[in-house]
Amino acid sequence: MSDQSEAKTEAGKQPEIKTEELILVIDSIKWEQHHRSSYNGTTFQLFITERERLEESPGIFGEPAEYFASTEINGWDIYLHDTIPLEDRKRILFHEILEVNLLEQGFDRNHAHKLTLVEEEKVFGKRK
Repeated sequence: MSDQSEAKTEAGKQPEIKTEELILVIDSIKWEQHHRSSYNGTTFQLFITERERLEESPGIFGEPAEYFASTEINGWDIYLHDTIPLEDRKRILFHEILEVNLLEQGFDRNHAHKLTLVEEEKVFGKRK
């Protein structure tokens, strides 16, 4: 398949986004290590990177929120720095969970990220 055909297929896909379900999942999150949950068929576990580890190993931990394919579960590991204010954690977790779910739906990272930003803004408003 050519790059152009793949782009058309990608653009023609209709993402399955269940915003209300995702909000319920996030509202039920226990902000603790290894909290497992799922949304729309995507399983994930949450890891909180503590400030002390960030200070001990500068440069090892990247963005304040990241996800990786899990080596422990059939799903994803989502890492959030504990330096993220509590009021911002829901928005950031919404973004990470939805993005990995869109990856599982077959969207590439760039397209999944763009779709996620649109949905995030609908729910939480524009970023400050």
